[in-house]
Amino acid sequence: MDVLSPKERLLRSLKGEAVDRAPVICPGGMMNSAIVDVMKNHGNVLPDGHRDSKMMADLALDVQADTGFENVGIPFCMTVEAEALGSDIDFGTLKCEPKIAKEIFPSLKDVIYKADDALVKSPRAGTVFQAIYNAAGHSPDIPVIGSITGPLSTAASVVDP
Repeated sequence: MDVLSPKERLLRSLKGEAVDRAPVICPGGMMNSAIVDVMKNHGNVLPDGHRDSKMMADLALDVQADTGFENVGIPFCMTVEAEALGSDIDFGTLKCEPKIAKEIFPSLKDVIYKADDALVKSPRAGTVFQAIYNAAGHSPDIPVIGSITGPLSTAASVVDP
């Protein structure tokens, strides 16, 4: 079998087809791969990259190149959905990832359901979408995985426990 590109290897694996070897990917939690050394070596840093699509894409590409993971993963946090739904975010520092500063709802009884398009209208979600597009265009043979926060984690990020 010929050596496959990382994208072809992953797609074939997901389809249950034969591959030359197992893909080595990091599908979620890329914030743990964006270590300070990678950021300092390339100049694409967090927290700035959370709001800048070019820097976010470039940092994701830097992480992929420096770690050897066979994918690009975006974004570098689990706060995009919570922010779109109204929670306040502390964007962290070079060494500390973003976290929820204040949930939008003080309790379950206070929850108000947002419009279905809240995420699409979110400026930071737009930054993430553009970063995914930029990264995919830069390296067409490397799979780009756009991570989303699951429903339970998102719920915990919008209602004060």
